[in-house]
Amino acid sequence: MNKKIIGHYEIMIVSMYFNDINDFINLELAVKRFKGNMERFHFNPISLTTKTLKYFPSLETLHLYNRNDKELHNKQIIKYIIWYKVSYTYYMKHKSNTLKEFKNITFNEDDVTNFGYEIPKQIKIVKKNCFINNHSFKEITIPPSVLSIHRSCLWVCKQLRSLKISQQDYVIFSNHLFFNFYNLCSLELPNSIVKINNKKIPSIQNNQIFNIPTTVTSLNDYCFSECSSLLSIQIPSSVILIGNCAFKKCYFLQVIQLPIDILTLPKSCFALCTSLQTIILPNSLKCLRNKCFVNCYSLHSITIPNSVSQIGSHCFEGCRSLSSVILSTSLSSISSNCFNFCSSLRSITLHSSILSIETYSFKNCYSLTTVQINSPLCSIDPTSFEGCINLHEI
Repeated sequence: MNKKIIGHYEIMIVSMYFNDINDFINLELAVKRFKGNMERFHFNPISLTTKTLKYFPSLETLHLYNRNDKELHNKQIIKYIIWYKVSYTYYMKHKSNTLKEFKNITFNEDDVTNFGYEIPKQIKIVKKNCFINNHSFKEITIPPSVLSIHRSCLWVCKQLRSLKISQQDYVIFSNHLFFNFYNLCSLELPNSIVKINNKKIPSIQNNQIFNIPTTVTSLNDYCFSECSSLLSIQIPSSVILIGNCAFKKCYFLQVIQLPIDILTLPKSCFALCTSLQTIILPNSLKCLRNKCFVNCYSLHSITIPNSVSQIGSHCFEGCRSLSSVILSTSLSSISSNCFNFCSSLRSITLHSSILSIETYSFKNCYSLTTVQINSPLCSIDPTSFEGCINLHEI
């Protein structure tokens, strides 16, 4: 078998990943055929000093990787590329210098003061607290050049009505990005987003209908919590993970379509969605966590598919309009406080798979008159039906 010999071009690529000048020197000392490797570079793959500049005699473009790098000069250097972060204000002071190219320009609070609310097309990073507590502008577009948006960037922008994040190949969103949007009625996200992070889109007061991009695979904790005017949302089939409290306190949410492959509805997922009347649970579902639908006052019926084997405590507590419940045949127990204060529930059938009914499971179900238990081995806690004043026989 013929062995492939690494040539000059290949070793140049390899040496681009070296850490310091000693690696370059040792390579040429150790392998004779690689002598002259540094001479072939027209740019510096590592930071240079006045002492190490001589090792790259063909250098034409000097890259400055961090703030400690010096702007070295000789007759051959015709361009400087700055990789460390600089503010837009700094960039504007130096942009007339055609020898310099800035790769990571940031936009911060001072830049907003100096240049206004429109984010320039050169910006790569929108810094922390950039627009925080700003009540002057009504709309903003994040340009496609932006690769990272830092936390609390748009906190409490009370007059903001329209937010558009342009299409990017890749963008990083930090936590607490948008918080307390009192008048936002239009929110457009790019299809490049794959995750909606925790507390990213809470408190959007007037955004009534929201379409999640089909590239999104996870909705993390609190992502839509307190979107108090949200009426309808469709979760695309690409989503396989929903975080805790994802839709908590969406008081006017009436319609939600769940993805067909979701396995778990997490803790307090729809807690206090007081306008939610009905929801179709997919057959893929395995588990409903604690307080999943707690205090969903308008929920009037629920069918729990047979795929569900676990329902957490307090899951339907306070669902006072809930009058029809069809349970899964895979359940082995009814957890504590599961249907506490479901005051409209009139009857319930417990399948043969049920082995235990835990504490306060049906407490204060005032309208409950009929309970059919099909399991002769079912263990019933003495408090399970406490306060069920119309239940005379089980």
